[in-house]
Order: sequence, then structure tokens, then C-alpha cells
Amino acid sequence: MIVFRHKTGVCELVSTRGVYLNFKKDISKATKNGKFSLGTGDVLVLYTDGLTEVEDPDEKMLDIDGFVEIVEKHAHLEPEAMKDMIMEDVIQWCDDKRDDDMTLMIVKRKEGRDDKAEREKH
Repeated sequence: MIVFRHKTGVCELVSTRGVYLNFKKDISKATKNGKFSLGTGDVLVLYTDGLTEVEDPDEKMLDIDGFVEIVEKHAHLEPEAMKDMIMEDVIQWCDDKRDDDMTLMIVKRKEGRDDKAEREKH
């Protein structure tokens, strides 16, 4: 998972542990729950490896670092526009040559009640 931190303007990688979906019928013993938090304006990016493993015409893989650069470039946008622009950049990178599925989900934390209450105190 990638989390774009609004306050710092950079992405952090959140590692996950466990097995791939559809690898086993019952994954309950092979997974461990983890925790992370999203601050106001932070963006969670969930993606499949089809986005990071694409290759350009010279067979250079985009990889996670290239994908993170694309995410940071568009993180200021609203989720729908961010998704569209990330997909456009990845497809441009690989010259629209796709060998795997490309799935992307963007979740942005909006201001919550606790955030408003804290701001109103000051």
C-alpha cells in the first residue's frame, strides 16, 4: 500500500504481510492484522502489480519507485481525477502495452468531526 501524507507531501510505503488473495481458500491463519492511520488530506493508494510491473518500449520496468513518483505528481487532485491521471501516466509509460490487469483504488481522508473541533479551539 502507498500512503501519500498531506502534511509532508511525500509517499510512504506500508508493507503488508500475508498471502496473496485467491492463493488459499482459508487465509485466516496466514495473515496478520496491521494498523496505520490516515490524517486529514492523506491518500491511500491500493494497486495491483500490473501497474508497477509494466515495461516501457525499451523493456525498463516502471517499478515501485516510478509508480510512487507518479502518485506524488497527482496527489493534489481529488481521488477520481487522481486515479485517471495515474492510469494515464502508467499507460503512457508502457505505450499502452499491457500484459496484466491494472487495478487502482484511491481513498482520501476528509476532515472529520475531531479535526473541526480541534481547529475551532484555536
